[in-house]
Amino acid sequence: MEAKPMRQRLAREVRDALQPPIAHGEIEKYRAFLPGRNTGQRAIDNAPVTARVGALAIDVALFSSMFVTMLLGLSIAFAQGWFLAGVFVLPVAFYCWQTLLDTVGGSIGKRLMGLRVVGPADTPVDALQAGRRNLWLLIPMIPIAGPVAALGVGLWFAGAAKADAFGVAPHDRFSRIRVVKKLG
Repeated sequence: MEAKPMRQRLAREVRDALQPPIAHGEIEKYRAFLPGRNTGQRAIDNAPVTARVGALAIDVALFSSMFVTMLLGLSIAFAQGWFLAGVFVLPVAFYCWQTLLDTVGGSIGKRLMGLRVVGPADTPVDALQAGRRNLWLLIPMIPIAGPVAALGVGLWFAGAAKADAFGVAPHDRFSRIRVVKKLG
């Protein structure tokens, strides 16, 4: 008996996913942050998951190259090997960098990909919201399993954002933030 409602729900979600995106009103946008999964037609301003992943890849490449260049330069200039220990600070520094840039509308990668970070009803994002959203970037600090766990969490977030009508992943819902396309 329980297979039929599940089949109907799955059919409804597939039908909704195949519908063209629509422009939701301001009141409907608040619904994006309520508990549970948002079903229905996708919002027209959702940031594509591929653009979000691309923006993160740009940010990681840019930040890592700057950070490693700085560390190598300092260790050569001062002939101190302990500067190389700064590589372990990389996740914390990247977290702080992403948090700071999310408070001004998005990181360099997001801006290059045509995305922006907004709060409910397109309000600006404060530092606390941005900090909560980026907490998952600290997972690589866990010894040995951290990078693999971060990859798994990132894939989970990407799948959840793709399935959500408003493109809200769990870390976005936790911080009440949306990543949207720049319109116009």
